[in-house]
Amino acid sequence: MKKKLSPQIQKQIMDAFGLRDHGRFGESRKLAERILQQVPREPHCHYLLGSLALQAGDLPGAEKSFRAGIDADKKGHMNQGGMGLLLLRRNEAGEALRWLKLAHQKAPKDPSHLCNLALANELTGQPNRAINLFRKAVTLAPNYLPAIYHLSRLLLNDGQYSECSVLLTEGLKRFPADEGLLSTAANLQSTLGNLEETEKLYRQLNTLAPNKVEVQRKLVAIAIQKGQLEEAEQGLSALLKRNPHDLFALATAIRLKRADSILAEGLRAAIDGALGLIECGKGQKDWSEDEFYHAFVVADFADETQVAFKALEQANKIRREALKKYGHSYDRRDQERYVEALKAFPGWRQLLNEAVGSQDERPVFVVGMPRSGTTLVEQVVSAHAMVAGAGEREALKLAVHAIAPQPAGIQCSSNWMENLLKATPEKRQEIAAGYLTEYDKAFPGALRVVDKMPHNFTYLGFAAALFPNARFIHCRRSKVATGFSIFQQNFASNYLFDTDLSDIAHAQNIQEELMDFWKSLMGERIYDVSYESLVSNPEQEIRSLINFLGVAWDDACLKHHEQKNTVITASQHQVRQPINIASRDHFHRYADFLGPLMN
Repeated sequence: MKKKLSPQIQKQIMDAFGLRDHGRFGESRKLAERILQQVPREPHCHYLLGSLALQAGDLPGAEKSFRAGIDADKKGHMNQGGMGLLLLRRNEAGEALRWLKLAHQKAPKDPSHLCNLALANELTGQPNRAINLFRKAVTLAPNYLPAIYHLSRLLLNDGQYSECSVLLTEGLKRFPADEGLLSTAANLQSTLGNLEETEKLYRQLNTLAPNKVEVQRKLVAIAIQKGQLEEAEQGLSALLKRNPHDLFALATAIRLKRADSILAEGLRAAIDGALGLIECGKGQKDWSEDEFYHAFVVADFADETQVAFKALEQANKIRREALKKYGHSYDRRDQERYVEALKAFPGWRQLLNEAVGSQDERPVFVVGMPRSGTTLVEQVVSAHAMVAGAGEREALKLAVHAIAPQPAGIQCSSNWMENLLKATPEKRQEIAAGYLTEYDKAFPGALRVVDKMPHNFTYLGFAAALFPNARFIHCRRSKVATGFSIFQQNFASNYLFDTDLSDIAHAQNIQEELMDFWKSLMGERIYDVSYESLVSNPEQEIRSLINFLGVAWDDACLKHHEQKNTVITASQHQVRQPINIASRDHFHRYADFLGPLMN
């Protein structure tokens, strides 16, 4: 039977934990050690010393304290949980699970054990199980910050944006200054394309942590997206002043063609220093995919193609493994079945000839593979006074899913064709009106509005049926150039095929087959624009584009790069520059590495 502690000792234990919670770690440790001199087997103090050692990175010291606490109180749960955390830090997730399950069984209503158990499941490749455990922890303790943070983080990673948004909104009401929640909320808003809200959150973070490099990087990226290049250059200068080998800052300056002006005489030294970091491999086990993408740009700039491509492969490997962890991968057969179903559908002529929907002439759909020139085309035509650029809208896909919900586990469902054919004229008009909802408010007076979601080519027949007067622009580019450019990007959207060269080649073939099919149905409603022709003969190609749109010529279209509009796609750096041929033949330098695309 355990001896009951005196009120004085109990108060000292509470004081020791209070000192830790207020960041007075040294005083907390000394008080716990004094208590153990009087009560050597006091488990709470062993746990406290173990958690302090773990926080300080003293893993052997933490293990010694946790084991002493377990020995002192075999029925307790705190030190078992501490051992589980320790083993997680050692990357021994399997053994950690054993200890954490034991702690949870002994204290099923302690949210900390549920959270630690969830983290262990995440590390062992079971993110869905981890999400469910975090949900239980939030239900059990709605104000437990670690549960709110980790659940929102995993929901964002898994694409469960609605639940993530609700959780973050409630969490930030309780913890308005928490950096983890603010950062996750900013990432969510960025993923959803809400640039103003994203900037607001990062500026809030910058106020709380003014020297945090990652926040400074995000603010630079936002300035570029908004066309505020002077502000972006100032931010890059500050980052490079702090660290001349900052890969993000170097890569971004290179993409913007501002490296010479920002670094002047120090450019060569900065590049050499960064290459040294890339080639030696020091610290790379902790690099995110972003760092490897930046490393590619820097090594490419230095003409170190082998080093550059190795960095690119590593970046894509990290992304591919992260997607697989959540059960996401490119399904080639699913894509093929979708095209087969489209071609086999017997009702196309009826669907496209009925002209039931909206007669509005404003919609213009710019489609193509990612990196095929869709952003450039949108920027060029939206420089026209009577043409508005709406960016990459999800509205068409959402309209498709409204009439034919996407079955679980299917990447492309063809149910929408038959459902649209069966829909009443009133229903089709309702769907068309829903798509057009924001046009009058956001683009008053525009004669044409450009939706440049590249993957709308998947549903081109749907758009053509709803909008018989809509125009379609198909962007084409060399398959190898497009494929290699896709492989270089860390897209905000999960295309699933973009991390593997063979998958990219397959997706390109699917897209080509699908566009050939749409052209067989729609003929001259689809206008092909060649990226290579556009950058080689810009004025001639731009005049043809404007003519296709049915609006009068505007000289502003030749100065598209001077626009101060917002661009949130992967082409945000290129469209801030005049049209040039620099990227047209870039892939030739990497031909030896691009076998799946070349074949």
